Amino acid sequence: MISGKDYWFALVSAAVGVIGGILLTEWRFSRSEALRRKRRIDSLLESIRLNVDLIDIALGYTDLKGLGNFPMDGMTLGARISACVDDLPAETIKSLNWERFQLDHIAFKVLVANITLSTAGHISTSPSPTLSDVSNHLRATKEKLTSLSEQIATATKK
Repeated sequence: MISGKDYWFALVSAAVGVIGGILLTEWRFSRSEALRRKRRIDSLLESIRLNVDLIDIALGYTDLKGLGNFPMDGMTLGARISACVDDLPAETIKSLNWERFQLDHIAFKVLVANITLSTAGHISTSPSPTLSDVSNHLRATKEKLTSLSEQIATATKK
């Protein structure tokens, strides 16, 4: 039979083991979640940088008085924004989604402008986007995306 002293040591050992196991699991889980959060944020920042680079390429075309024929990468940016919805403030998510919409809007403007240029001999009843309109939209979106990227990078370093 177990003595009271042995029973007490067994009880204390079990409690210490359970508490230690819970604390270790919580620590490992929070560490793992922090790493996943960092990967999600880094992936979002990478997508923003890619779109800023694509805007720079598009601006190179507009500076040469022409339009490129490729879209921005709003789809990937949208997916990465959605992945970070719990990691960033609601206002930042809202601003990022608005800029993602602007990328899609720019891509549509470029498409319409290219169609208008390719059918220049035909009469069009709707106004098409001008080169300066597309260029100004690209510059404004680039500025806002760059600002948001810096804001996110600064906020997540804390």
